Amino acid sequence: MIGSCHCGQVRIEVASPPDWVASCNCSVCRKLAPLMAYYHPDDVRILPGGTAALTDVGMTGPHDSVIGVETALAVRRMRTGMPVRFETAAGGVRLEGALVTCDPATGRASAIESVRVPWPAT
Repeated sequence: MIGSCHCGQVRIEVASPPDWVASCNCSVCRKLAPLMAYYHPDDVRILPGGTAALTDVGMTGPHDSVIGVETALAVRRMRTGMPVRFETAAGGVRLEGALVTCDPATGRASAIESVRVPWPAT
């Protein structure tokens, strides 16, 4: 399977279909109509030309939540369609991202790895 960003400058190739696909209804996504594919976070590699690819770096923040918001409040908003004052969730806080090593001579990626740090640090 081959995919790319909207402009086509970044292209990825994956061996299998994604774990799941999501769509968003924000104003930008309604215009561009993207589908976001999620793969296992450890599916990382360096593509030809020195491009580092990581299909999902994870989320920094409380994982016992709906994108950082108390779950019950987000569900109430979705079910009723009424405004709800969101509160930041507190459970399972983690820092997630990627560490990319670049060749100083070319500026191209030479390695990439997932980073996951629980909070408070253990």
